[in-house]
Order: sequence, then C-alpha cells, then structure tokens
Amino acid sequence: MLPYLLMLTATATSYAESAMIKTYNKKHANGGFMFISIVSLFSALFFLVKYLVFDNTKADFNPAVIPYALIAGVMYASSSVLVFLAIRMGSLAITNLILGYGTVVVCLYGIIFLGETSNWLTYVCIGIMVLALFLLKQPEKDKTKSTKKKSLLWFIFAMLGMLTSAGYSIITKAQQVRFNQTVDSEYVLIAIGFSAIATFIVGVITGKKEAFRVFKTCIPYAGVAGLSNGVTNLLTLFTNTMIAVSISSPTRSVMTKVLHFVLGYFIFKERYTVRQIIGLVLVCGAVVLLNLAPIII
Repeated sequence: MLPYLLMLTATATSYAESAMIKTYNKKHANGGFMFISIVSLFSALFFLVKYLVFDNTKADFNPAVIPYALIAGVMYASSSVLVFLAIRMGSLAITNLILGYGTVVVCLYGIIFLGETSNWLTYVCIGIMVLALFLLKQPEKDKTKSTKKKSLLWFIFAMLGMLTSAGYSIITKAQQVRFNQTVDSEYVLIAIGFSAIATFIVGVITGKKEAFRVFKTCIPYAGVAGLSNGVTNLLTLFTNTMIAVSISSPTRSVMTKVLHFVLGYFIFKERYTVRQIIGLVLVCGAVVLLNLAPIII
C-alpha cells in the first residue's frame, strides 16, 4: 500500500509543478528562463541533500562522467524551457500526454543500442501511441490563421520538449551503463546545476534591465514548482526501492495523465474533444502494456 500512496503523492506534486507553470503563464508574458532557473535550483538542492545525507559512495566519483552530465544539462534545460512554452500556448493535459511519448524514444534506444528485450506487443504499443498522437492534436477546423499558427507552435514546442526530455533520459541511461550506476547523484547534481546556471545567465541576457524584476515575479510560482519537482524526484527514488520499476513506471504514468486531464478540466477549464479523450485512453493503455510487455510475453 505504501508504494502506491507515495506514487499518488508524487503524481500530485508533479501536477503542482505543472499547475504553477500554467498559472504563471496566465498572469505573466515572459520570464521562462528565470522560471526554469529557479525550478532547477530547487531540484538540485533536493539532490544535494540526498547526496550528502543518504549516499555512501562519495569516494567513487569519476570525472569522466562530467561530459555526460553537461550534455544532459543542456537537454534538461532545453526540455524545461520548451515545455514551459508549450504549456503557455496550449493545453496542460495534452502537453503532458505528448511528453509521455518520450517513453517510445527511450524504448527504441534500449532495443536498438542496448539490445533490450522486445516482442510483437512492444511494437503494437508503439504503433498505438503514434496513432494516438494524431488524435491528441487540436483539429484545424474553424480556426483563424493566427490560432492555427499558435496551435502549430504549441505542437512543435511540445514535440521538441518531448524529444529533448527523452534525450536526457537516454544520456542518463548511457552513463549508468558505462559507470554501473556508481555516480548517479553526482551526475544529476552537475546536470541540473548546469541547467540552473545556464538558464539564469540566458534570463539575465534576454531580460536585461527587467531581469531582476522578472526574477522577483517568478520566485513565488517557481519556488513552489521547484519544491514540488524536488519532492516528486525524491518520492520516485524511494518508490523504486520498494516496488519493481516495471510496475511503478506504468502505474505512475497513467496516474499522471489521468490527473492532468481531470484537474485540467476543472481547474483550468480546458475542454477536450471526443478524439482527444480516445487518444488519452489509447496512450494510457499503450504505456501500461509497453512497460509490462517483457513480463506478459
């Protein structure tokens, strides 16, 4: 029971992070880089505490992990900014569903480059998710030219955010394979710390004289989002030590997607077409089967 309560709590804190981004975007027109910088800082602080208090392998640090971590930091920062923009321009729930397609990219990486197990059900699930992608996109009917352009930009940002997020996961997996999971905490600290510094610098450059004002405006929202992000990451780590990842991953994924849809409807008054609801059902089912495919067959 405890692992499922932790997953439910992590789902709620994950939604809190996304909700803060959506709320900030509805009230303010800029500040994306500063916002992500603060979120990255809080997330890095949570991992720093974990590293200092819980990790017993500090002497095992290998400097060779630094290039992996820096590339991952670029991916993490890029994904965070792109998702921030996607949430600003479109539905929070649908954006979250598109981000879930990173599972397919990472799965294909594992099959092609790491020789991980796959079967016919794996490819059926990938096909279902690709089909669902067309159902999730807003229909173009009765849209003005400007609305169509905004919808296209939202879709591009969401897709690029998904791909860079998957890139972060792939680089993480690559370093785990090379270093046998001995420097995971150091890797994450460097990657997310780099993201915090890089996005702050870009925020100062792009904001110029307005940078400090934007920073103060972001803090209340980004602070809550950052704390939520840190709690989510820690709860996920604890959950993975209590229950098989093959069970926790699809369960958490479905919880997140359903919660985003339900709360998006009631809190942000987002409305979904029948085809998008069908897409939600297909994605949730495919994600569960994709993670359980090696066990079922």
